[in-house]
This record gives sequence, structure tokens and C-alpha cells, in this order.
Amino acid sequence: MWLLIILNMLIAVTGTPGVGKTTLSKMISSDFKLKHIDFEGLLIENKLYIEYDESSGSYVIDADRARDYFNSLSFEDAVLDGHNVILIYPCEKIDYVILLRCSPYVLYDRMKRKGYADNKIIENIQAEILDIVASDVYNNCEVRKVMEIDVSEGVDRKYPLVKKFLRGDFPEGYRERVDWLSLVVDKGDLNRFMRPL
Repeated sequence: MWLLIILNMLIAVTGTPGVGKTTLSKMISSDFKLKHIDFEGLLIENKLYIEYDESSGSYVIDADRARDYFNSLSFEDAVLDGHNVILIYPCEKIDYVILLRCSPYVLYDRMKRKGYADNKIIENIQAEILDIVASDVYNNCEVRKVMEIDVSEGVDRKYPLVKKFLRGDFPEGYRERVDWLSLVVDKGDLNRFMRPL
């Protein structure tokens, strides 16, 4: 088995919570011999939040303070793993962005199994349906460095594509289009997922 070694590379793996970012980040880190960095953990460790929201069981990040903090930092030979990466860290410092997408139905089941609070599940499902993280990515990053993939059937099934992308086999980015809103509407589940929090 051959090893992939890439020098001076910074990769961001992002997407709505629960899509499989950490699993994929660790696979990339292992194969490409890069450090795995839990970006959300760094935000909390450095107290870059406004408060802890008991109802959703999560921290409310202070985006302005976090941007100021991370703007002066540089990471090398690393994988930044987190849903807030592109919102906080300058995309021009990142070589590749892997944007994970997941069916709201699969995401719901995953988050329920992991014990997420109901409010947090619905908040994250709504973010995925409305392309919130995807919008951050495409508003802040050059399309050529973005790979958007549907990992509803698991990240391991798409990993061969990810490796090809990181080796430069897709010079203008790679995008698997998803339309979760139409899927939910077609199934008659709009009220199930888009109810008020």
C-alpha cells in the first residue's frame, strides 16, 4: 500500500454538524500525514463564544472575536475540521475545502442516535436544507478549491473521490449538486423539519 504525502497543505473539512466531518478529517490526516485540528474545540478552548445555549446544548460563537483571533494564526500541514471554519478562518489561507452534504433524513437519524437535543437537531437540519454552510463556503472561497459531496451513504464511499481531488485531479473544483429543500417538499415533510425552534 502506498502512502500519500503532501507538504505545506491546509485542508478544511466543513459541513453541518453530524455530516461526518471528523471521520473524513481523520481519514485524510492519516493518509496524507497531516495534523488533525478540531476547529470547534479551538474556538471553545480559547473562549471565543458569547454564551452556552442550554436549550440547544451548544456554544454561541462570537464570530468577530474569533476572526480577529485566527486572522493572525497560520496552520500548515493540517486538516481543519469544523462547521465554523470558513465563517472564521480566511479561505485564502486554505488550499482545499471539502464541503460535506447529507440528506436531512439521514442527518436526523444520525443526530438522534448521538443524543443531540431536539432543538439542536432541527436547527442543524434546517441549516442543511437551507444550504447555510454551503453559502458560507461559496461566498468566501474560490470555487476551484471546493469539493462538495453528498455523503448520505457514508464518507468512506466518497473517500476515493476526495483523494483524487486532493491530488489535483479536479483542477476546477468538484460539485455534486443537492437540493434538500425540493426533496423535503416532494416528500411532504416541510412542516416536520422547518417548524419554529
